[in-house]
Amino acid sequence: MSEGNEKKERDNAKGINGIWTLLKEYGAEVVELLFPGEACLICGRVVAAGCLCKSCADKRDNFGWGRPCDCCGVFIRPEHSLCRWCQLEPPVYIENAKAVAVYQGYLRDQLLAFKYEGQKSLAKGFGVLLTDLVKREFAHINFDYVSSVPVTEKTFAKRGYNQSLLLAQAVSGGIGVPWTDHFLRKRADVSSQTTLGREGRIANMRDAILPLDVDLTGKRILLVDDIFTTGATAYACGKALKQMGAAGVWVITVAAGVDFS
Repeated sequence: MSEGNEKKERDNAKGINGIWTLLKEYGAEVVELLFPGEACLICGRVVAAGCLCKSCADKRDNFGWGRPCDCCGVFIRPEHSLCRWCQLEPPVYIENAKAVAVYQGYLRDQLLAFKYEGQKSLAKGFGVLLTDLVKREFAHINFDYVSSVPVTEKTFAKRGYNQSLLLAQAVSGGIGVPWTDHFLRKRADVSSQTTLGREGRIANMRDAILPLDVDLTGKRILLVDDIFTTGATAYACGKALKQMGAAGVWVITVAAGVDFS
């Protein structure tokens, strides 16, 4: 072999070894950089595959956004176990609530586009994240139904879809539990929650969700929604489902607020 060819082979070997060194040290982050594919639904960073980048997965697993409150979906400081609201008054009508990530930044923008701008295709990716959330947090629960937070007929006519139902359908397929939107109805005169503070949201949702004539005695319900802020909507749904006989109501959302007080 000529000296020139030997040098070329040595250089190639160094290059390959260098790549392996990077892969060993940085793992998935290098793969994401070298082979970009989809955007992480949490931060927008390009990933090789899936809906979550390594950085966001690490934050999720190591309380990078805070830890979830033991009772509701709100994120709190890692050293705490309950948010200030659950310390004062633990939820009565739901067993527990969990969210994928904090409602901020890129994820917030994506959820707003999903909810208000007709970006229904986002339901698929969000459904993957929610399915993973259920399998991690509620694997011990044998759910009977996956249900969704209802919208008024006016809202449905305006948007053309119920974003929570799209999420519920995606989760249903992911965990193999039947979905339904025939349990709850939202009163037509309920105002939008968007501009309301905590107390206003709670007052606005009081008796806003009405139970339908369905017997849910002994049934375990997984309720799906897009965002958990004060919990007013989830609690109103839980109350109605319990009135119908549900044995338990668990809630999952894509995002939740924070209480770092």
